[in-house]
Amino acid sequence: MLRSVIIGVSLVFVLSAQAQGGDPAAIVAGLYKDNATDACGWSRRIKWSGRMGKLWAAECQLVTKRHVGNLDFDFVSDSQDPDVKNLRICFEPTRGKAETVDVNFMNGGKPDHLQYVFIEERGQWALDEVRGLSNNWVLSKVLAGK
Repeated sequence: MLRSVIIGVSLVFVLSAQAQGGDPAAIVAGLYKDNATDACGWSRRIKWSGRMGKLWAAECQLVTKRHVGNLDFDFVSDSQDPDVKNLRICFEPTRGKAETVDVNFMNGGKPDHLQYVFIEERGQWALDEVRGLSNNWVLSKVLAGK
């Protein structure tokens, strides 16, 4: 009986997390499992915040018109040639309206550190920013051409 209760409670938590767009760390882990390298692919695969969604829409229009956008690298690997090794995803939930996931890895023999910032929008986690701490970039600025 106790086992059934635990399984039932666990299922409720899993369903609740799915209804909210998933756990931020799980969302980030998914980015590294199935890497989409073109900008418009990223815009469709991820639940972005409203602010970032507008920047991605503008980026996709640039790519469609000019075949080149403001984003000229794979932001998930912070490189032109993804070779991610020793991936570590660090997430300590705060239970607030914003959560940060830190990602550390080796790429091309060099250490790299990214931060993914999620906000809660309409009851779901939405990715609102990505920061490349090793190479000093902010995704919203890159997409805006700054």
